[in-house]
Amino acid sequence: MLACHYGRTGYNVLRSLNSVGAKVFVIRDVRAISMHYSLRSKESCVVPQLDDADPKAIADIINGLHHKHGIDLVIGADVESQNLILRMHD
Repeated sequence: MLACHYGRTGYNVLRSLNSVGAKVFVIRDVRAISMHYSLRSKESCVVPQLDDADPKAIADIINGLHHKHGIDLVIGADVESQNLILRMHD
């Protein structure tokens, strides 16, 4: 699971993960336009503002994808996404 607030940073991380054979699911900010056109993710979930998102709501999305696909790892592609992951660690 890749969370990204900024499209370009997220896209570069997505490309890197794909190059090692990872199946990547994305939660992205609606403003991450370059991620919208990528065919490299298995599934993409769009939220209005990832940096201000409710950690519980994002955790629910991640848990739903985990039950459906078996997510092994959650990665924040940028500082805002990593901050969100830290806020939902409980």
